[in-house]
Amino acid sequence: SWINRNNPENRPEDWGLKSIMKSVGPQIPCSLEEHSPTYKLREVKAMLLKRKAYASLTKVKKNHWESLLAYNEWDCRALPKLLRKTL
Repeated sequence: SWINRNNPENRPEDWGLKSIMKSVGPQIPCSLEEHSPTYKLREVKAMLLKRKAYASLTKVKKNHWESLLAYNEWDCRALPKLLRKTL
């Protein structure tokens, strides 16, 4: 693989984007390092189904949503950088 040829001493822990980007950069921001997108999305969705509007979400759930957006932005910016390195 590309990682085996170019960076064998710094292999990722697993094959998720976060782990691969730790090996090839850019690193995920510290505020998103322990982020759990699936959990946060599930929590926001559940409350939206009950309350029907974003404005009705609690501050915690709104913070979950904001961190999901930040995580998604990093994800969207990191993937093209990874592709440019590997192609």
